[in-house]
Amino acid sequence: MIETRLFHISSLSGIQHNGSKLSSMSFYLPSFIKWEDDVKAIYFSVLKAEVPTSFYLINEYNNTISIQTSNGTSNYTLTEGNYNVNTFMTAMTSLLGSNYSFSYNSITNKMTMSSNQSFTILTENTTMSRFLGISDEENISSVNNSITSPYVCNFLPIQRLHFRTPDLYLDSYNAYDKSNDSILLLQNTTSNLGVITYNNTSNLKVLIDIDFLENVNIRITDDKNRSLNFHNVPWYLTFQIDYEYNDFPLRNSLNNFFKLYRKSLAKTFFENQLDNNDENVENDENL
Repeated sequence: MIETRLFHISSLSGIQHNGSKLSSMSFYLPSFIKWEDDVKAIYFSVLKAEVPTSFYLINEYNNTISIQTSNGTSNYTLTEGNYNVNTFMTAMTSLLGSNYSFSYNSITNKMTMSSNQSFTILTENTTMSRFLGISDEENISSVNNSITSPYVCNFLPIQRLHFRTPDLYLDSYNAYDKSNDSILLLQNTTSNLGVITYNNTSNLKVLIDIDFLENVNIRITDDKNRSLNFHNVPWYLTFQIDYEYNDFPLRNSLNNFFKLYRKSLAKTFFENQLDNNDENVENDENL
């Protein structure tokens, strides 16, 4: 037989480890996992999730560019925010100055960056390669003072969110960073400043092989295991713990017996208190 326990958490109630980013938190959950003698197996699942897409497309991980010219090397940082290709080109022109210009071919989805002198984009301090449509592994130099992206410009939002905890020792595996701590892989199917909702309609759950746990650490990252920034907009999760018992009927009947016994004691105490109050009132009236 199965006994189910639900735990509702949100970024409003946990201990914050990275401030208003709300993507690294700890929660105290009393008897979250507690092995007992008659337990056969314990299963964990994420039942529900409501997560805002308040993180930026261009952020601290992908907003820099390094340009080398005959005058030396200059590093630039673009203001974080949500951009499309047109607002990106406008912002980049403002950032780099009048010596640079940008154009975009909507048929090929490629961008051309031009200057009044030859230049090289250095990968060492450039993190915005995906938006420019260039490689992040090798430098690229201008031809006739221009660089046309060899790849399409990628302005897709973060495609997946990883909810992670090191506390459950799950049998999962992420090929990118070799991690095994993901408890929920959430697909981003909504627009900026929307809400991603998740319901475990397939009843997916995993076997837990630990005896006791009350303090749970949660990190929310992208595919590269980098913490997201929710900009102080809260998220919500519901955990489900299923206990499979060897002898559930006996345990349940004993539990019910003790619950009824405690209720009976409480009821008797309450009734005695009422009787005592009535006697006190009657005595006062006789006086």
